[in-house]
Amino acid sequence: MLQQHKEAALIYAYVLLSHGPKPKGSIENHPAARQQISNLRGATRELESLVDLRILHDYSRNFSKLADLPNLLKLLKAIKEHNGAILIDDFRRLFANHSGDNRVALFDELLEFKESIRDLRTAKLLGELTQTQITLICAAESPVKFVRTPSPREPRAKIERQLQTQKAVDASRQARSIAADGKARELADLRNLLAATSNDVSNRKIADAANAEGLRTTRGNLWNPAAVDRMLKRLEDGRSG
Repeated sequence: MLQQHKEAALIYAYVLLSHGPKPKGSIENHPAARQQISNLRGATRELESLVDLRILHDYSRNFSKLADLPNLLKLLKAIKEHNGAILIDDFRRLFANHSGDNRVALFDELLEFKESIRDLRTAKLLGELTQTQITLICAAESPVKFVRTPSPREPRAKIERQLQTQKAVDASRQARSIAADGKARELADLRNLLAATSNDVSNRKIADAANAEGLRTTRGNLWNPAAVDRMLKRLEDGRSG
């Protein structure tokens, strides 16, 4: 799998991008590639010699045969001629994102290169897998979560963190306001029903009726006259849309 190249080990690796935007240029920060690259780089850093990791990739949301992954096929053919092997972090990625009905057919295609592709998760060549491992790999479902080397998170600037926090606060405030508006309308409807049969409709009677009907506050508590008064004033003050 290793070739000497200017006093460094040259390792070919493969990354499959099956979700996210189609990459334009580098895939270093692509959401579908980040963890795979981190796993591959983490493993190669453990080698004693210097390592030049050469990464090729395919972007495919929908594939059913090896020809649908042209860069992988091209690389496998080239590597096979030189008796080398490429590295993929987890064989399951090739099958979890398979769109056809016959995953075994894809595995059979890959068997032509059984000595040319190595799985980082099992540390085995394709041809070294046990029948149990093959069965589990072919049955894999998306998403595949294999973390050998945690993917580093890019530090966010302070202003970006502040903006993100403010967005969360605003969203929470808006959600609470919408919930309160709904409760205010429920109480107003109940007040109107009570008014149709009685001239004395107090906040106490509305609270008692709401509790009897199973209506609760936004926090899931029972109603009391003060809470009813606050909610109804939302409508009177025009704060409820």
